[in-house]
Formats: sequence, structure tokens, C-alpha cells
Amino acid sequence: MSHIPNKVMPHAAPHAAEPAAPAPAEQPHVPPASWLTLAGGAAAAVALGAVGTHLMRRR
Repeated sequence: MSHIPNKVMPHAAPHAAEPAAPAPAEQPHVPPASWLTLAGGAAAAVALGAVGTHLMRRR
């Protein structure tokens, strides 16, 4: 029966990731790295985009 909801509701997949959350001992130090990388990547992309547009507008 569980294979039917997965096909009907594609968003049911995220629930598979939830079981990993109950482990609060190992997870806390994992998210920070991913968040830092995501924030760093976003900041770099924004900075590069701003610099690029600024240079393009200057010329």
C-alpha cells in the first residue's frame, strides 16, 4: 500500500528523510556545514552578479 501513495503523492518522498532527524546527537554538527556552503555559494553568486552588472552598467 505504501508504494501507491508514493506514486500518487510525489511529495511523500521527503518523509523518508524525516527518520534521520530523530538522531539529534549526530545531526547538529552536520547542517551548519551545509548551511555555510549554501550561504557562501549564494553570497558568492550574488556578489559576482552584482559586480558583473555593475561593470556592465559602467561600460
